[in-house]
Amino acid sequence: MAGRPERALDPDGSALRTLAFELRQLRGEAGSPTYREMARRSGVGASTLSQAAAGERLPTLPTLRAYVGACGGDVAEWEQRWLAAAGRRPEQDGPAEPPTAGSPATNPPTAPCTSAATSSSPSSPPGSARTAWSRSSARPAAASPRCCGPG
Repeated sequence: MAGRPERALDPDGSALRTLAFELRQLRGEAGSPTYREMARRSGVGASTLSQAAAGERLPTLPTLRAYVGACGGDVAEWEQRWLAAAGRRPEQDGPAEPPTAGSPATNPPTAPCTSAATSSSPSSPPGSARTAWSRSSARPAAASPRCCGPG
């Protein structure tokens, strides 16, 4: 049973869409395995693999590796292509992943910080404090890189 056909993708000269177009070519050269088959081979979800070749956003490097590995491609060569699409050079310092939703690079501060990262509540014993949680990140506000930077 074949899956539904992918939308046409015009490489349009952008690094992102060219990478996605070339991923689709690699899949075709591998015999056009279904994304379910590729998921079985790689351990990565079929929808994640499909999105990697959609050309809408840069896949994570681990997803790219899984996609290429499931198609029998040269992972090292494709890592270089991913770095080029991400606008990075191999010798650059820092993590080799693009910013993701929820990271400081994509979520600038939206409200002024307060110095108190804890709050008392009527249900807390006197003198105790509970951690204030950031609504948007589901983690303690004090641990959020968006809040109360150095100094």
